[in-house]
Amino acid sequence: MSRLVAAMATMLCAAVVGRSVLRNDHLAYVKSGLTIPLLVAAVLMLLVGAYEWWQAFRGLGAPTLEYVDDGHGHHHKPGRAAPVIGWLLIVPFLVLASVPPTPVGSYTAARSTTNKDASAALGTDGAYAPFAAGDGPVSITVRQFWERASFDTKRSLEGRRVKLVGFASADKTEGGPGWALTRMSIMCCAADAFPVKIMPLGVPERPKDGSWLTVEGIWEPDPKAPAPDSAEAGSTMPRLKVLSVTPTSQPAQPYE
Repeated sequence: MSRLVAAMATMLCAAVVGRSVLRNDHLAYVKSGLTIPLLVAAVLMLLVGAYEWWQAFRGLGAPTLEYVDDGHGHHHKPGRAAPVIGWLLIVPFLVLASVPPTPVGSYTAARSTTNKDASAALGTDGAYAPFAAGDGPVSITVRQFWERASFDTKRSLEGRRVKLVGFASADKTEGGPGWALTRMSIMCCAADAFPVKIMPLGVPERPKDGSWLTVEGIWEPDPKAPAPDSAEAGSTMPRLKVLSVTPTSQPAQPYE
């Protein structure tokens, strides 16, 4: 029976992983680049579990000993405690299947008052392509806005209207509005997530923490920000003069 339990746990794990990938729930845990490896792993686990299940059923009719001697004068009946404990291995997979995953968000972001983690983790070569000509807003990520505002010596953001999608998180930066437009960035998975923040200016009503927003605005240079070529570049929050704020739903890929 212990082999049967192991087979069931393996197949259930494969099913949970496959379901998570097909529903894009895995993007709350890892980068999208790991989608194919996760699917491959789920298929392999399913095949291994199915093989073990078949082998376990083939062995159900085999004769077993009623009692075994442990060498110390005690007799134990095999196959009793192992199945009971083994079934508990399935519980974590059932929890993962029944509880909707949520990405790292405003709670974590609120505990970081600067972009120092982003500045240390995210490299930049300082080369930024010019925006396409036109007067309409340019859709860029929060990370791209932070990079251009912090490191671009040619100031490509200056005077250009941009559109960003992020969530509101509490922020206690002196002189700020009390919140920041934020996106979490990851290198591999949610365990190494860190926030990239922008300081929104001119919003009359503070959004609820964790609410997702589409924000249009214009970069407002900060005279106190570190120079783009300095060691401290990127550690502060670039400022955005907000022109409009629209509530939106969480993107399919919450991390940048």
